[in-house]
Amino acid sequence: MYVVGMGMSPHDLLPEGLAVLREADTLAGGRRHLEECSWHKGGKLVLKGSVDKWLDEVGAWAEKGTVAVLASGDPGFYGILRRLTGRFGSVNLKVMPGVTTVQAAFARLRLSWDQAGIVSLHGRPLDCLWQFLSSHDQVAIFTDRENTPNRIAEALLQKGLANWGITVLEDLGRESEKVRKLDLEQASLLEFSPLNLVILSRLKPGRPLSLGLDEAFFEHAKGMITKKEVRAVALAKLSLKPGQILWDLGAGSGSVGIEASLLLPGGRVEAVEKNSARVDQIKANQARFEVGCLTVHEGEIMEIIPGLPRPDRVFVGGAGKDLAGIIAQVSSYLRPGGLVVASTVLMDSMIQARKAMTSLGFEVDLIQVQVSRGEPLAHDLRLVPLNPVWLITGQSKPCGE
Repeated sequence: MYVVGMGMSPHDLLPEGLAVLREADTLAGGRRHLEECSWHKGGKLVLKGSVDKWLDEVGAWAEKGTVAVLASGDPGFYGILRRLTGRFGSVNLKVMPGVTTVQAAFARLRLSWDQAGIVSLHGRPLDCLWQFLSSHDQVAIFTDRENTPNRIAEALLQKGLANWGITVLEDLGRESEKVRKLDLEQASLLEFSPLNLVILSRLKPGRPLSLGLDEAFFEHAKGMITKKEVRAVALAKLSLKPGQILWDLGAGSGSVGIEASLLLPGGRVEAVEKNSARVDQIKANQARFEVGCLTVHEGEIMEIIPGLPRPDRVFVGGAGKDLAGIIAQVSSYLRPGGLVVASTVLMDSMIQARKAMTSLGFEVDLIQVQVSRGEPLAHDLRLVPLNPVWLITGQSKPCGE
């Protein structure tokens, strides 16, 4: 069985690939590619409906003769090759590479692309995009009928991530090919050909995000921010993993959730804050550090929680007087084996949190973080203590226990 990358059009086919198509008994692929090979007199197997059923048919035809599977671009680059090797084994395939859409797109723009991020949103949630924005100045995006260029532009604007230009390349390799360089506002209002690739380009250098940023880097009300040393310990206690969902309840300036995004590639942060001024600060900090995976919810914690996706991790930084009630409500949504970390400077709140977690059957851990910072005094240093902070960690029982 042959797997042939068609590039942008049949004109991109190398002589070796074209020879394979001429000699194959059957061509298998999408309708568009098969129509481009209308000159072929052998069998045609159109991909429609279930891919698994189509692969069954491909396998049956391969037992009778030579089958060439046609793929857009390069079959090994976000293409059909993974499914084919999984079904038939790599030893039974011969792959003929083609020019990828990304290669062609950057060539049209006369740009190198060895440092670009590349993500496919084809059949995947738009949330998959966010992790690429924090680590690349250019991001190429494979779209689909749901994640269209205008929807991508709109999502960036909604999150305050306006520091990006967008180029949409439509119908590459065809007579109707079009390349449009736009700003996000323009792109959000336009319609595009379904055959497109999006390239996002950072307009100006962003502020790099790292763990343990000084409080001065975040917009915040005076003193109303988790100190960087406590932040580092809290993030360690949360034990974050890729793809997880974190709730940041009583988010304040958003510093914990924003730094947590570095430890959650492919994950999400849901920040809840009732104070409208602090909500504005969270959004400003989100835009400053270009954190796309964070969503801000304004309102009372107990009222917002039911509408959030189930969390793997929860940080409670500003719960007010009903910390125990919030922990109890959180437990109804927390995934099995999930972690809750509550932060407080008050002795009574610490006791509340510990009792609440214990009564819920959580495995509870309690630490106090006490930090002193060195400040100049005369010709030496003195240690200036910060308020000690309690971190109470509770872990729910794993599934099955």
